[in-house]
Amino acid sequence: MRGNLQRGASTVELLIAMAVAGAVMGAMVGVVYVANGAVEKWQQPLTAAAARPMVEILASALEGDAETLVPCRVSASEIDFDDSRCQPPNIVTYTLSGNDIVRSTSGVNAHLTHRLAARPAFAWSCSVQDSVDVGVISIANLNYGGPLPNVSIGFSSPRGVC
Repeated sequence: MRGNLQRGASTVELLIAMAVAGAVMGAMVGVVYVANGAVEKWQQPLTAAAARPMVEILASALEGDAETLVPCRVSASEIDFDDSRCQPPNIVTYTLSGNDIVRSTSGVNAHLTHRLAARPAFAWSCSVQDSVDVGVISIANLNYGGPLPNVSIGFSSPRGVC
């Protein structure tokens, strides 16, 4: 007497198992995608908070140099400070190294920013008031995981710098 013993699974059973497994995997991918978006939104304020000391260090260094030295030249990628002579080599120079800002003085380079997302730009505006050049040096396009406020530092110097 031989019975009809079935071994293995039929094609229909395999197709049903594959469909169920595919639905479960699809749901898991959706959960991971949504969780990743939530983590990114959660990290944005933390990234901005971590960047705040960097902006303060940059502003403090630039303000200190603008108070004691004369801004000789400002281009989109370089700021030169010197005493009243304004002749190279300058006492302090701010330059761009990739997307980061480097302060150079006496052959020593200090990176004031690290891993900015975009290339910052230097600019200045100047006017003459009572035989004194009065102006503003600004650094725009600071971006560290999100846009940061521009750094703007006022200065005054003997006429002829602007």
